[in-house]
Amino acid sequence: MNSTKTTRYALSRVLAGAAATVIALAYIESSRRAGTPAPVPFLVLYAGVVLAAWLGGICTSLPVATLVAGYIIYAGTVPFGPATLTGGVLQISIGIALYVFTAILLGRNTDRLRRAIAEQQSAKTTLEQLVRSRTTELSTSNEALRQSTESLQAAAQAQERVVADRTQLIETANAPI
Repeated sequence: MNSTKTTRYALSRVLAGAAATVIALAYIESSRRAGTPAPVPFLVLYAGVVLAAWLGGICTSLPVATLVAGYIIYAGTVPFGPATLTGGVLQISIGIALYVFTAILLGRNTDRLRRAIAEQQSAKTTLEQLVRSRTTELSTSNEALRQSTESLQAAAQAQERVVADRTQLIETANAPI
């Protein structure tokens, strides 16, 4: 993949992760305003943070977690259903910490995995080039060896002819007249 395609692909992952969370926030807030709260809204937001971390790494997951944290604080200040849904300051703080921790942990791991995959691909490419180079060298050496063998065989045959000719000359010279 060339640099431009890689950049576009990375940007599309970042945008997809952020867009999924923004869509979830819009759905949750519109449902709240319509009076029909979305079921388990904070679990949906957690899934958005996980998706953002998986798709875009830490550069997407932290802003998404920050956006979700802001929404959670907002949800704690406006009527958002029963108090058990939003909880108090402690529950909101724990929820925000969970979102941020998840964003950091999964985002960092996703980035590490992508780097490892890129390094592996680079090593594979280098190894393939090395194999091609060594194969070419081996082919060249084999061709030189074949030519050398042919030359040696031709020389051996010529030597055999010379020996045979001289043997015949000696036999002819030693033959009675």
